[in-house]
Amino acid sequence: MVDGIDSSISAIEWAQRTHGGNFECVELCDFRPRVLYDVVICMDVLFHLLADTAWRNALSSFAHYTRAEALLILSDSFGDESFVQGNYIVHRDRVAYDDRLRACDFGFVELMPYRFGSNPNQFAAYVRKG
Repeated sequence: MVDGIDSSISAIEWAQRTHGGNFECVELCDFRPRVLYDVVICMDVLFHLLADTAWRNALSSFAHYTRAEALLILSDSFGDESFVQGNYIVHRDRVAYDDRLRACDFGFVELMPYRFGSNPNQFAAYVRKG
């Protein structure tokens, strides 16, 4: 089963028209899944959470949504330092992600290039401990 969520109703409507499937318009912090997931992909979301508390809570929620040994794939810059970009993006550094996800029983696996135009972001894969 594949589920998708977004806080934008227009994004959800587009996804349903284009792909069918189960899509829900909901904030990440309010999402309550009906099942536990083996894989969670969170693309271009977390760096839009400006408050560190909201960011930490979002990462913690993945532990509640996933089975043991689940794969978690996230996108961000994962650089050596956190930085703010404009007034709507906060890129957290790789150590911040690793520390927070380790506290949620996820271990780092690898970084992969984003490979979308000149976008410098990356994907990071984490696995939940069993």
